[in-house]
Amino acid sequence: MIIPDRHRGDIKGAMLIRAAITMMGIGVTMLNYYGTECESDFFHTGVYGAGAGTEMFKWQEMTDTTIGAKVDAIEQYECPYSRGGFAAMGIFGNLLTNGAYPITQSYWWISTFRNRLKDYVFTGYKNHSSDSKIIIACFKHSTLNKGAYVVYYNDSINTGITDV
Repeated sequence: MIIPDRHRGDIKGAMLIRAAITMMGIGVTMLNYYGTECESDFFHTGVYGAGAGTEMFKWQEMTDTTIGAKVDAIEQYECPYSRGGFAAMGIFGNLLTNGAYPITQSYWWISTFRNRLKDYVFTGYKNHSSDSKIIIACFKHSTLNKGAYVVYYNDSINTGITDV
């Protein structure tokens, strides 16, 4: 299985979910996320004229599925200086200038995770014998006799897993 290019908003969302599950595993029951709002205007970062919002929409418009094509195509829209990139790392657009629009792709990862598992309690991890990087987090419904799993591959390489 090959994983296609993923937008940085998807990667951020996945990493936030991984961090939350890791914290649940060590007993932390509540987390705050500092960067909920983008400090900079999501569609423009001053004199450099590129913003995370523009780049996110250009990503969605791309239809080429060749690995690396989307990353190359949006490079011209990415924020080219570190402070601007950091200031655009929230999950909502700027409240004052854009009314929190747009909601970033990472928000939908967090929202889906919270809404789907709102009545579930983290119970621990299951082991996958063939690969220790496969993480299986287990959740049990608080009142019903049912459960759910969140599965991810704990690696930083944008590839896939074979024979699973």
